[in-house]
Amino acid sequence: MSQVTGLLRVMVNHDADELVLRLGSPPSFTRSGLPVKLFMRPMGPDRHGQLVKELLDDEQRLQLAGQGELSYEREDEIGRVLVEVKNPSSPRIRLTRLRGTAEPEPDPEPTSSEPIAAPEPLRPIVVTEPEPASERPVLPAIGGPQEVPSSLRALLDHAAERGASDLHLATGEPAVLRIDGRLLQLGDAVPDVDGMLADLLDPEGRARLASGGSVDRALALPSGHRFRLAAYRCDQGLAVALRVLRRGAPELGSLLLPPSIDELVGFSHG
Repeated sequence: MSQVTGLLRVMVNHDADELVLRLGSPPSFTRSGLPVKLFMRPMGPDRHGQLVKELLDDEQRLQLAGQGELSYEREDEIGRVLVEVKNPSSPRIRLTRLRGTAEPEPDPEPTSSEPIAAPEPLRPIVVTEPEPASERPVLPAIGGPQEVPSSLRALLDHAAERGASDLHLATGEPAVLRIDGRLLQLGDAVPDVDGMLADLLDPEGRARLASGGSVDRALALPSGHRFRLAAYRCDQGLAVALRVLRRGAPELGSLLLPPSIDELVGFSHG
C-alpha cells in the first residue's frame, strides 16, 4: 500500500474530509473546515518527495511547472479524492474526499427476440447436521488481552484512567495523551515502540508497515478497557495512535449540548 493511501486511511479513521501536505509541516487534517488534532511528525524532503511522486506522474509534473498549479480526481481504496497541487518548487498538496459520488449505472441488458426458457424446477434443500463441538477447530482469539505487552498495557490503562481520548506513541518520543483536546507528554521517550507492536501484528501487518502502509486493529485489556490502534511509518520510525473506546454511551448532559437537544430526543417520530 502506498504512503498516500496510508494517510487517506488515517483521514477516514478520524472522519476528516481534507488533508494538506506541505514540506516541513505535519500532515494537516480538517473536518468541516475545523482542524483535526493528530500527533504526527513534520514531513522531511524524502517523505514529501515520495508523496509527490505517488500523486503526480511525469506529465502532471510538467503541467505543474508550466501552469503553477493543477487539479485532478484520483480513485483510491477509500473512494474518489480531489487532488489540488500548487507551487512547483515545493508542492503544497490538498486532498479532499468526494463524498456521495454516485456510481455509474450499468448499461441495460440487450433485448432478444428469442423465447425465454422456462425456469428450472426448484431443488430440495438438504440440511446437514452441524459437527460436534469437539470436532470443530478452535481458532485463537484476535485482540485478546494476553497479546498486549505489559509496558504498553500500563500506558493504555493509565490513558483510560486519566480520561484521555487518545494515546500517541512514536519512535524516540515520549508517550502523549490527548485529554479534552490538549496534548500531555508522559515522562521520557518510549524505549521500543516497534517491540511493543511486534506481538500485536501478524506477518501480513508487519509487511504492510515495512512497505510504508498502515495497520488498524482492536485491542482489549484485562481491565475491560478497549482501544482502536492505527500504526504507520513516519520519518523517525514508527507512529501509533490508540483511541480509547468508551464502555458505554455518554450521558446526554455530559456532552454540554444546547438544552433544546433534550427536547428532540423526546419526540416519538422523526
